[in-house]
Amino acid sequence: MNKKRIIIFVAVILAIALVAVLWRTFYKEEITTTNLTADTGPINETAYIKNIFEIEAKTYAEIDMVEWLSGDEAKNAALADGDCMDLQYCAPNGIYIRNTNTDTQTFEIDPAVVITRVSDFDFDPTGIHRITLEEFKTLFRLDAVRVQNMPFVITGNNGIISRLNEKFLP
Repeated sequence: MNKKRIIIFVAVILAIALVAVLWRTFYKEEITTTNLTADTGPINETAYIKNIFEIEAKTYAEIDMVEWLSGDEAKNAALADGDCMDLQYCAPNGIYIRNTNTDTQTFEIDPAVVITRVSDFDFDPTGIHRITLEEFKTLFRLDAVRVQNMPFVITGNNGIISRLNEKFLP
């Protein structure tokens, strides 16, 4: 009876391992065929980071570019987009993030990228918290939904991101 249970247990483990290997192969193939953005010249955009992943020891970010609007421009855009019904109540904090195109672009992240955060409570005297790429990847893994909704100014060149600065939301 014990031999039968051991054989079943080993078979289940092998089946799970096979599924994991097949899934990883399919998932990696899907990512490697993603349209990587390259040779685009300077990058200086406000965007949401929708995904971070690695391929062959390089880190990539899938980003969704947005428009950061303020003042009357923010109010008028929010009204035009149907996000408010009365101009006096549009963009109450003075900021409106317009995202009319949710298509994403994928950029490589420079291993020496400079990442600054402003939504942490662990500030230095300037109000800015600098973290490493590894810390950012960990943060993304642990709290992807929150990170995906943080706007960043993304700076770089030729398809490689060199700076990620989180924008303060009033």
